[in-house]
Amino acid sequence: MSLSLKDYNKHVREFSLEEPCDFLIYRPIAFFIVKSTYSLPLNPNHFSVGALIFSIFAGIQLQKGTPQSFMWAGICIFLFSTFDCCDGIVARAKKNGSKYGTFIDMFVDLISNICFYLGLFLGLKKNLGDSLIPYLTWLSAFFILLHASLYHFYKKQYLCYLDKNPDGRKIEIENYRKDYEKLNQKPGHFFEKMLLKLFLIYSKFQKKSENIIRYKMDLYPLKNKPLLPFWGAIAGSTHLTVLAFSLIFGNIFCYFYFAIFFSNIWMAIAYLIQKNTNTSIIEGY
Repeated sequence: MSLSLKDYNKHVREFSLEEPCDFLIYRPIAFFIVKSTYSLPLNPNHFSVGALIFSIFAGIQLQKGTPQSFMWAGICIFLFSTFDCCDGIVARAKKNGSKYGTFIDMFVDLISNICFYLGLFLGLKKNLGDSLIPYLTWLSAFFILLHASLYHFYKKQYLCYLDKNPDGRKIEIENYRKDYEKLNQKPGHFFEKMLLKLFLIYSKFQKKSENIIRYKMDLYPLKNKPLLPFWGAIAGSTHLTVLAFSLIFGNIFCYFYFAIFFSNIWMAIAYLIQKNTNTSIIEGY
C-alpha cells in the first residue's frame, strides 16, 4: 500500500484550519516524508519522538551560544516543526492515531519549547553576561504561549459552532476531567495521567467557558472562518519559523522584534476585527 499525491488534500486540513506556516511550509514537506515512509510500520508517536529528538538537539546547540551552534539549532527547529506536522498526516492516512494522540503532541510541544527557550536563554547569557537581552527570551516564551492559546481557543470555538455544539469545548474539558479523576484512582498509568493533567492546566490559559458569549449558530462559522488564519499567523509555528530563520541567519533580534512587538500589534488588530465581527452575531440581537 502506498500514499498517492492525489491523496494529499484528503490527509491535510484546509487552509482555514491550519496555521499558515504549517499549511504553506511544513505540511507539504511532512507529506513527502510520510509518503516515503508509508510502507514502514510507523505510527504518529514515532514522528512525535523524532520531533522531540530534534528539539532536544536544538536546545543543546542553543546553550553553546556560538554562531555555528545557533545555525544548527535553527535547522533543528525547522526539522522539529516539519516532523511535528507528520503525526497528524499519518494518523489520518493510516487511521492509527491513539486516544491521547493530541495530548502526546501537546506534551512534545511543551518539552520542545522548554528546550528552545531555555537553551536560547543560556546561550545568550554566555555571550552577553549581565545584559538584559537574554531575558527577552522569557518574554518571547510567554507570548508564544499566549498567541498559541488564543489561536486554539478561536479554532476550537469555530469547530464547535460548525458542529452545532457551542458548548463542545466545555463538555470536552469536563469529560477529560472525569477521565483524569477515574484514571487517578487506578495504580500506574503515569504517562496518561500526566497528559490529561497537562491538558487541564493548558485549558486554564484559555478563556473560561462561563464567560463566553453565545452567538448565532448559523452565522458564527460563516463569519469566523476567514478570521482563523489571522490568529494562526501569530501562533506557535510562525514564532518557531521566525526563530529558526533568525538563528540560521545570525540575527536573533529579528525574532525578538517579531515576538514582542510585531506579533502583539497583529494580535491587537486581530482582536478588534474579531470583536467587531462577533458583536453583530450575538444571539438575541
